[in-house]
Amino acid sequence: MIEHKRVMIIPFFYFIVNLTFVYLCAYNIGLILSMNVIDVSQTVCTGDLCGYYKMMQWKTINYFFMCLTIFSLLWFTSWIQYSCIFAIMYSASTYYFNSDEIDVGQAEVGLALKMTHINNMGTVAFASFVMIPIQFINVVFVIPWKRMANYSNINCVCNCIIKCSDCGLAIFERVCDYVNDCGLAYIAITGDDFCEG
Repeated sequence: MIEHKRVMIIPFFYFIVNLTFVYLCAYNIGLILSMNVIDVSQTVCTGDLCGYYKMMQWKTINYFFMCLTIFSLLWFTSWIQYSCIFAIMYSASTYYFNSDEIDVGQAEVGLALKMTHINNMGTVAFASFVMIPIQFINVVFVIPWKRMANYSNINCVCNCIIKCSDCGLAIFERVCDYVNDCGLAYIAITGDDFCEG
């Protein structure tokens, strides 16, 4: 009975890996921001209070590093999510094919992790790469638009555009997620490549 409950360890393992990587990316963003020059020479006065205005001067290489860090954060978190899904699907398929009418088989978690990270790593990476533009649009455009709509008085047309774009992006994300899940399930069962799946 405990043999097929080992599958419950997979999401916890991937959660720890994902949390570690997000922490490292946040640390990396802090390091990139610290590489810029902060200019505090401008004085700003409002009424009786005067103070210094801090302006960060970005270097070109730091823009590249920031974009690379954000891209790797989006791709790696998506890759971890699909690796977890594929490992669970592969474990479930080995449990199904190892069982018969007489006795219950076991889920081969070690084989599932091997197939996820050695044999089908490119497949899972391609499935997660498909989701990066959707996540990028969501992070860069939709979330700031929603925040702006919540904290400011915007007209009904802008509010309608924001809600329609959010709805369209959510539909497109669900369709891509469905295609990826079905493809990974087909690959876990048959062992074919991603495009055929």
